[in-house]
Amino acid sequence: MGCNKMSCLFSPSTSKSLIHLQVLEICGCGDIEEIVSFEDTKVMSVISNKIVFHNLQHLKLENLPKLKAFCKGSYDFDFPLLHEVFLKNCHMMEIFSFGSSYTPKLDKVTMEIGNVAKNIWMGDLNATMPLCKGMLTFQTSETLRWIKQHSWALRYLTKEKELTIEGFQRLLNLVPSNVMHLFQNLNQLTIKDCDSLVEVFESQGIIMMNKKEVTNYELQSMSLQHLPKLTHIWKIHGGVLGFKKLRVLKVEHCGSLCSLFSPSMAKSLVQLWHLRVHNCHMMEEIIEESSSSNEDQIIVFPLLNKLELRHLTNFKCFSSERTLDIELPSCEEMVIEKCPNMTSFCYGDVKTPKLLQIYKGSYEYVDLMVDLNATIHYANKNSKVPQQTLERSRFIEQDHHLLDYLRSQTELFVEDSETLLHCVPFNMFHRKLKIGFCGGLKSLLSPSIARGLSQLQEFSVHECEELEKIMSDEESIHNVKIIEFPSLQWLTLYQLPSLGCFCSSSYHFELPSCHDIIIKECPKIEACCKGITKTFQN
Repeated sequence: MGCNKMSCLFSPSTSKSLIHLQVLEICGCGDIEEIVSFEDTKVMSVISNKIVFHNLQHLKLENLPKLKAFCKGSYDFDFPLLHEVFLKNCHMMEIFSFGSSYTPKLDKVTMEIGNVAKNIWMGDLNATMPLCKGMLTFQTSETLRWIKQHSWALRYLTKEKELTIEGFQRLLNLVPSNVMHLFQNLNQLTIKDCDSLVEVFESQGIIMMNKKEVTNYELQSMSLQHLPKLTHIWKIHGGVLGFKKLRVLKVEHCGSLCSLFSPSMAKSLVQLWHLRVHNCHMMEEIIEESSSSNEDQIIVFPLLNKLELRHLTNFKCFSSERTLDIELPSCEEMVIEKCPNMTSFCYGDVKTPKLLQIYKGSYEYVDLMVDLNATIHYANKNSKVPQQTLERSRFIEQDHHLLDYLRSQTELFVEDSETLLHCVPFNMFHRKLKIGFCGGLKSLLSPSIARGLSQLQEFSVHECEELEKIMSDEESIHNVKIIEFPSLQWLTLYQLPSLGCFCSSSYHFELPSCHDIIIKECPKIEACCKGITKTFQN
């Protein structure tokens, strides 16, 4: 370690004597060019051409800037127990030895250049070593067009099923148009921490070549992480690139991406099963607006089961194309977390027959309303589920989407609505009803609506300054003298300065299950009602 004046470590004869050597680590020797030296012809005549390291199991070569080979001679090497080889910053190494090497237990070589590590195996040590220099070329290139001229790169890329590109700081695009076919057999592609990457699949070369035949990829999973300058995954599609087998796409911390797919690309993703977009602060939509008027009006993701949209501060909708409808027939799990500008799922119609709820984060869920657009419109900005803050509404019955949603809930909380005049719509099935800070309310319930609240267990009204009575008059049912709340157990009236009574008409109220009635800071109240109230448990 740190022997800067050595050009080699062992002679062939010395190497043959190391029959018990198990671990060999050589680090920081700036001038070393080979580990086992090449001896002259006279010595070669009396020494066997084969060198065996009988017990060597671990080989580490680190920070050897001039190392070109393990041995520059034509010896054959035998490593019967070797199973770990680690190379770091040995970027001049292009071959292991000029003879053959036998490594029956070795199935990978771990290479590290800078902060990029990769397990590589091309069948034997000599075939694998050129990639050590190749990794440095990857890191310092703006484009990978040079791959076509290097046989080792061609062999590696056509063989690999999983590829991770990490820390390549100068790379502008990953898949050049001239070698697109080399990446066709990849199953998994991960790209992360490439600060200059603008585009994954190059588009400019396709335009220049006027390419028309389709390049179909075997890609099943793609992950893009921490790519701050990425503006396009696939800028030009037009039937040239095919990703029909893509099942998982994850895009995270890509701050310059505004959208993911063109409509034509989205249509081709027939096997997409999981889509995750996280912390891309410029992302506005998933499917960009089409520049062509010939696009189909419906896009179907037939297998999409899980959709995650998280921490997208500028996100507006899945698609802003007003004539485009979205169908997600298999979607059962949807996360929309901290997307403050999202007011609907898409501007066209959306169908999600299997989706029952949306997860908002922090253990909060929103049950689906009539459709996904209505659910997001009314529930995305709520801080408590299923609480609804009705800031602009005057009559709930005027909004059919909201009305259908409220009828599906067992709890209704209404707060901070200064304009709401009529609060509880007809035919509700709430168990809890809480009203507060609604300054425009004069009354809450009509007698007919009150008679329909058979499941109501808890009723609370607080701090509504203009509220004069809980129940309004309704002449049409004056012949009905009894109103019963059969399940009501708790009734609370608090800080209602204008409240004079529960009801000004002569109705008989029965509360057979009520055991707690609290009336506090209601200075004008004289009686609960002008009729008779029965509270069997009070």
